Amino acid sequence: MTLREALSAATILACAACRGVDPAPEDLEGLLHYLWEKYPEGSDAELVDALENLHLSIDGAELEDTLDGTTALLTDEEVALAGLDRDVDPSETAGVFIVDPFPCDLDTAEAIVISTEQDVLYDVFDNYERRYTTDLEAYLERETATLSWEVTYTTTIPLAGPYTADLAGGVRRIPDAPFGDFFLTRSVLVEPAAFERSDGVFDQDYRIELYYAPRSGTVIHVEALWRNMHAGLANTDSEAVQRFILNSLEDWDDQTAHWCENGMP
Repeated sequence: MTLREALSAATILACAACRGVDPAPEDLEGLLHYLWEKYPEGSDAELVDALENLHLSIDGAELEDTLDGTTALLTDEEVALAGLDRDVDPSETAGVFIVDPFPCDLDTAEAIVISTEQDVLYDVFDNYERRYTTDLEAYLERETATLSWEVTYTTTIPLAGPYTADLAGGVRRIPDAPFGDFFLTRSVLVEPAAFERSDGVFDQDYRIELYYAPRSGTVIHVEALWRNMHAGLANTDSEAVQRFILNSLEDWDDQTAHWCENGMP
């Protein structure tokens, strides 16, 4: 086991003593599923209404601390919206969410989120490649509201070793909301990940994220993630692993805040 794997394993085991993982409030849970449903085809007005309701449900005007927990699983109909060319069983996944305010402005957060150099920004990848599949310049010039990409990455799981995964993802920016523009991202694991030296399973991963700036200098990041992974210590049925995932998402936002303050490398 490498030093990195050992440290990750120790962190996962330590999370057995971390704070619990409680279910999302019903109104927030419903909005997370609504965002997933409306990301590709919903109107701007529908998404603006969803943001306004979400802002009220999390008390976004005053929110200072991170909220997180579990969320209800996607239904078969909701998973079908991902357009996967394979059969999956969403009941095998675990669902978690995070609502995390961090210091930044929206445009800088967006630049970080859409960057192709995620492996430079975040030290979690062995290899990372993002390929835009639509016109980046048209998106940056606001000639189109969406940008799509494909990702191939390799990372290492404690006691399971490296795996390589392919994602399809993208971003959608919505203008003229009460707090100014905001944007959403969505990603899906296209095929089951390939493990190099174990029989680990990582066959489902669905994410919906929303970023908005309700007050000057603060971005609130909302994310729901549904995943099925059974590899080494990374068993998503485990509350300790769910807590590890949530802590990792918060660490990710902390690193984003670092780049917001200091400029991207």
